Amino acid sequence: IAMQNCIMAIAHFHRTEYQRTQDSVLAALAALELDSNKDNASWSERLNTLPEAQQDRLSEALSEAMTALAISTFRLGTYPTALLYASKELHLKRILNDQVGEAHALHGMGWGYSKVGLYQQALDHHARALKLLEESRSGETASALNGIAETYLHTENYLKALEYSQKSLEASEAQQENQRVRSTALRCMGMVYQQLGDEARAREYYQQSINVSDDYGVALNLINLGDLALEQNAHQQALDCYQTCLRDLNQEARKRCRAEALTGVGRVHLAEQRPEQALEVLEQALVFALGIQAPVEIYRVHYALAQTHKRLSSLEKALYHHEEYHRYHERVMREASDIRTQVLMIEFDVERLQKNQEIHQLKHVE
Repeated sequence: IAMQNCIMAIAHFHRTEYQRTQDSVLAALAALELDSNKDNASWSERLNTLPEAQQDRLSEALSEAMTALAISTFRLGTYPTALLYASKELHLKRILNDQVGEAHALHGMGWGYSKVGLYQQALDHHARALKLLEESRSGETASALNGIAETYLHTENYLKALEYSQKSLEASEAQQENQRVRSTALRCMGMVYQQLGDEARAREYYQQSINVSDDYGVALNLINLGDLALEQNAHQQALDCYQTCLRDLNQEARKRCRAEALTGVGRVHLAEQRPEQALEVLEQALVFALGIQAPVEIYRVHYALAQTHKRLSSLEKALYHHEEYHRYHERVMREASDIRTQVLMIEFDVERLQKNQEIHQLKHVE
């Protein structure tokens, strides 16, 4: 049953069916009596109880499924949970002695840390991933370079962000399946130029990114283009970008961007002095964000609702949404910090076990 669910999960993932991917992997974990909140030692012990003929095959399938689960959860916006799943993915890759897989898991954890604002941890994990890939698979470094670039972007080190984005583009030329990494590098360059106030170059890079993106990447770029247009008071252009996200992309891409796009539409109405329409759209965005339990999107909607109620002179409701914004923001940071502590403890235990094994081997040699 577990193997069957792992295979189904990977198939769903390749079709960008992220919710179904989650459901299948969680069913596989339940069948194996594995709990993502338990320590890595309990996972190793459980896998060791399987018939020897099945261990390697099932461990490999499960490690691939955990990769799909971590990425799917990330793309659905539940970043702290994605970080936890990526830490389990890392453990499985180490059990299999899969250095490339270990690098990709570290890279995934870097994205998770970045999304919740723990940029030093993000940079550390991306750098460790890059080092492993340079040693074992030098042609696959583009994605790790992208992770470093986006982390520098978030810390406002724009020159470094541009440098690593360019390195990623150059590295991706050598990769056959380079569509997503090129899209990410180009979008990062667009975000850098947007922050530097060069709207023309930002728009140029966003458009280049769209040209090599799948629907998921298109959604992200359209949100960026909408935000850029809104900053320039090009309200109709911003509205067109947000509405394209809501109308024209496939179901999974729409799900990923729906809360952000609806929030963008609400912000356009607010900028056009239509707070009543803004309120209607933002309430839809909040219902959706709460429904998919995406805490980052939830606190962003609450912030926009606070501004809208303030404009409507509903000061009590404005205060409520402002407090909810802070509550969800603090929750994301707290969950991320808790998972960071859990991951650090796991990594400490792994290093301790490795050292004990080395000591045992040295004694055996003596």
